Parts: sequence; structure tokens; C-alpha cells
Amino acid sequence: MKRYKIWSLTVLAMTLAGMAALMALNFTVDPLQFYRKADYPPHFSTQQRYQNPGLAKNYEYDTIIIGTSMTENFLPSYVNRQLGVKALKLSMSGATAKEQYMIAKLAIETGKVKNVIWGVDYFALRGAPDRVRDEFGPFPFYFYDSNPLNDWRYLVNMDTTLDSLRIIAEQLGLREHQPVSLDRLNTWTGYAFGKQVVLAEWNKVMNSQPFTPSEYEFANIKTNLDDNLIALIRQHPEINFYLYYPPYSILQHRFFYEKSKALFDNELDTKQYLFEQVGSLANVKIFDFQQEAGITFNLDNYKDLAHHSRAINEYIIDAIKAGRNQVTRENLPAMLEQLRQQVESVQVGTL
Repeated sequence: MKRYKIWSLTVLAMTLAGMAALMALNFTVDPLQFYRKADYPPHFSTQQRYQNPGLAKNYEYDTIIIGTSMTENFLPSYVNRQLGVKALKLSMSGATAKEQYMIAKLAIETGKVKNVIWGVDYFALRGAPDRVRDEFGPFPFYFYDSNPLNDWRYLVNMDTTLDSLRIIAEQLGLREHQPVSLDRLNTWTGYAFGKQVVLAEWNKVMNSQPFTPSEYEFANIKTNLDDNLIALIRQHPEINFYLYYPPYSILQHRFFYEKSKALFDNELDTKQYLFEQVGSLANVKIFDFQQEAGITFNLDNYKDLAHHSRAINEYIIDAIKAGRNQVTRENLPAMLEQLRQQVESVQVGTL
């Protein structure tokens, strides 16, 4: 029995020592730059939910870009030139409203944020207000809180360790460093754009894609806006918020209309509600590009029903700079009616 206890204590001690060594290694290298900005040529993970917190905490900026994949094609360098800011892109592909709130809040709490460019994406507003995307793995809440005790999930992690070892190998000259530009991180390459691609996607989703209109009930959308966007805006009158509705192709709106007219009505009601809540605040400007027929009817701008090329992201920044497409109390009804007429009258075969 005594031997068994000694053996057990020895194994426990070795295990704890191994974990401590692993944690020390990963804390020192810190491949996601969660604790500090790298003093070596860094890697940037394309796992945005894991990478973004470190960027928000440790990089220099005064402007953040928040949103789903619709915002991934912004180049911070272009935003900086046009708007005279220092931007950091914190996009998350497929991000829910809650996920966007968490990364925006984390960045704002650093005290660095003066401006927020926020793509208000109808897809992100569906479902419960605390919904996160965890179908591909648990959401890393520990990166978004202030509790250091749960950081062990990052420090005792095989992926973290492998990244640390790759970085060490590069520093020792045993492995070639492949530089990644933060400016172009997660921008799209290798995708086919064009009318034929989009129409093929239209036929596919209309015939086979499962869809749950109940997720888009206006009560859900309203609560998502209240909890994950409006509250944050009202808490920070010192920050300028530039909200914009991304220009999906006209077929995306028509998809909502075909699936359920109420679904499309809720999309318009979302814009009405958001303007009523924050549109008159001095620190908020709202821009709407969804009735821009020169963009939305030209399917060559898209790789699917919603996602547009980087040229359109640059158009959005240029418009914000010039004050074009800004929503006001006077033009809001006309903008909503224009989009409704476009969606109701569009003939898919003529696009």
C-alpha cells in the first residue's frame, strides 16, 4: 500500500510538473498573442474567435471593424487612408450578434476605441440573444472574460503547443517562416464570382436548403438588437458608431421574400426599429446600401447570394467618408419602400 501511494504521488507530481512546463512554454511563446504582442515574426490564426481577443488587447488602433464574413474583405490599410484612422479588423465569419458584442466590448474596454464600423447583418440577428456558434467546437468564452484562472484551456492545449513548437522551430532556423499580412488576414482568395455562380446558388438554395423562418421572428431580432448592439452604443456616447447594412444581392432579399413574406417584412422592420432606437444619437450614423441597384442587381459582384467582392467594401468606405447612403428620419421610409419594390418586382431570369 505504501508503494502504491508513493507511485501515485510520483505520477501526480510528474503530471503536474509536465503541465506546468507546458503552460510556461505556451505562456512564453503565446502564439495567439493573447497576453502580449509578439516580439518575433508572428503567425495569425484564421480561427477568428480565438485570434481576435489577442489582437484587440495588444495591438494599436483607434477604430475597429465588427461584423460577419460580410466585413472580412475590408483592408484596414484602405480604411486608414480614406478615413484618417488606425483600423483593426475584428470580423468573425458567421458571427452571431452575441459574438460580435463580446469582441466589440472587449476592444472598447481597452480604452483605445474611438470609432466602430459595424456591419449590421440580418443573418446574425436570428435566434436567442445569447446564441454563439459552437457547432464546430466549444466557443472560447475564456478569451473574452477577465478571469485568468480559466486561461488554462489555452495554455494546456495541444493546438497551442503545436503552434508554439512551430514558432520555436522558425526562430531556431529549423523551419521557414511563412509571413502573413495582418492587413489581408481572412480576406477572400480563390473564390469564383459572377452571374452563373450566383444563379447556380439560387437554384440550389431554393430547391434544397433547409431554412427555419421562426429563427427570424421579430421578437428575437429586437432582443438581439437591444442586448447586443443598442445597449453597447448607449453605454458609450464618447465613441462614434458607423452602422451599415451590407449590400446583399437582390436575390438574397428575394430568397427571404420567397420563403416567407413575413421574413422579408421583418428585415425592413429591423431597419425601422434600429433607427428609432439610435438613429438620432449624436455618435451614431447609419448607412444603407441594400437598395443600391447598381450593386445589388449586378450578380458579377457576388460569389453567392450575399457575399460581395472587395471592391464593394471599398465603395462602402468611400460612401461613409462622403456621407452618401446615410439614413435619416426623412429618407428612411423611401429607402425601405425602394427595397420593397425592387424585391417584389425582380425577375430572376432577367438578371
